[in-house]
Amino acid sequence: MERTIIIQSGFGETGLAVLEGDKLMEFHTEKLYQEKMLGNIYLGKIANILPGMQAAFVDIGLGKNALLHSEDIILEKEGISLGGKGRKPALLDVLKEGQEILVQITKEGSGAKGPRVTTRISLPGRFIVLMPNHDHVFISRRIVDEEERTRVREMALKYKKPGNGVIVRTVAKEANPEELEVDFLAMEELWVKIQAKKTNTTAPALLHHDLDLVPALLRDLLSTEVDRILVNTIPLKELVSSVVEALAPHLKKRVVYQQGNLFDLYKVPTQLNLAFQKRTWLKCGGYLVIDATEALTAIDVNTGRYVGSKNLGETAFKVNMEAATEIARQLRLRSVGGMVVIDFIPMPNDEQWEAVLTELELQVKKDPTKTQVLGLTRLGLVEISRKKTRKSLTGLWMRSCPYCQGRGKLMSLQGMVGQIREQLYAIATRVPAPALLVTLNSQVAILVIAGTLAMLEQQTGKKIIISGRDCIHRETVEWEPLYSLEGLGERSLPLEKGQIVNWRLQAVNGPDFTGLVGDLAGYQIKIPLKEAELAKQKDKQDFYFEIVAISFGDVEGRLLPEDNIEK
Repeated sequence: MERTIIIQSGFGETGLAVLEGDKLMEFHTEKLYQEKMLGNIYLGKIANILPGMQAAFVDIGLGKNALLHSEDIILEKEGISLGGKGRKPALLDVLKEGQEILVQITKEGSGAKGPRVTTRISLPGRFIVLMPNHDHVFISRRIVDEEERTRVREMALKYKKPGNGVIVRTVAKEANPEELEVDFLAMEELWVKIQAKKTNTTAPALLHHDLDLVPALLRDLLSTEVDRILVNTIPLKELVSSVVEALAPHLKKRVVYQQGNLFDLYKVPTQLNLAFQKRTWLKCGGYLVIDATEALTAIDVNTGRYVGSKNLGETAFKVNMEAATEIARQLRLRSVGGMVVIDFIPMPNDEQWEAVLTELELQVKKDPTKTQVLGLTRLGLVEISRKKTRKSLTGLWMRSCPYCQGRGKLMSLQGMVGQIREQLYAIATRVPAPALLVTLNSQVAILVIAGTLAMLEQQTGKKIIISGRDCIHRETVEWEPLYSLEGLGERSLPLEKGQIVNWRLQAVNGPDFTGLVGDLAGYQIKIPLKEAELAKQKDKQDFYFEIVAISFGDVEGRLLPEDNIEK
């Protein structure tokens, strides 16, 4: 499958998209990338120590203190490690409040949580990841050939300095000794600069930020084969070509300039918008429901419009196989991290389950972020763990709705009527004014006037004037005390021009007009006679109409062709 990287510059920022075939796999923009903190190195200060949690909180100057767990502590001067096996010193014997400490962010914060940090510093290069104050050599698991693993290990040992550990990346199998040596020297030089900056800095302070968007992402993305790198401006082509020449010279000829809006051409915005939706459709007609919570991400697989052709087992198997491929893509595109639980459609035999799990494992292996398929639980759910490295796509791009406060749901109209009845009763009984002017959402106002208003006025002994407005949110109640009803004018009207009302058609009342609502708080609502007669022929109880004119005691409206407003 063709793998394409699209890099587009415009409107003051640069964006990068990764496509496999015609499907979007990853998306990054410069503005959001600059907010990325993963990999940043700080000189922090111990804010407080919690022995009961075996952790400390570190002030790194971000407003939210970072969490430093005991297993992530290695103090270079003392050579002390609180992680791993064996007897470990007490946390309070190693750390003191106010102590300066060098840390690196390993997991970005989310919600009220600050980031997680470690003292195990790692500096990623093109072929290696340098780990100062270690002395181990690790080889990428994706290098599976034993001879190749031995070869790259010997090269790494040749250039590694004592006291520095190293992770040899997958792309190192394509490197010659000279290229590997250059990478070692560059990372060692960077570490020297960070230590020098630490000496002349007071905590809390940022000592090292990763590369800019294009070089940082290309450094990681070019670790696997790329068929094309498309750019939309000549200056961008020059920048990308220079980066590619330094990282992967054999790919330089694949950097291609193409004028125009490349994202639109390859339908990147359309696919990106779909990634914000809870429901993702499969080609066969089935669909996924992806719901992220604070603790985990739940994915439900459904047959949807697909009914199959043989039997239920084959139908479930086809949908599940397609879902396995799409789930791996969605985890990567949405940058989902942590625990993932998948509820596949039940299948009748073990061979089908094995095939689905094998397909899922095959697809997640393509993900550059560490992802593990943990298998099937006793409840028939599939568990996956994916390393949480940065905020999810929705975490970066979206914020909680100011109306529903992140609930994702609104109070029903009938539910609001009940709440407003109690709220207005409490207000009316404690406010000394003889009347209240209450402004509500227009749909809520209609129901309050019809079913609650008379009873409220009787129980409280006060005049309550309901004003319905479409611009008011459904869950909003605005009120003010009235000591006189003079001068209210249109403010006292329960309806407004352009408002859509749902009510029951009652009777024909004249040669030209018919009354839709006989008495709504003293207002006679009229619609044209022909519209009313046609509506009655449809044998329906409720109709929607739009108010076209309103005055005191008289409302004119027109019937709407479709029921498009919630009752």
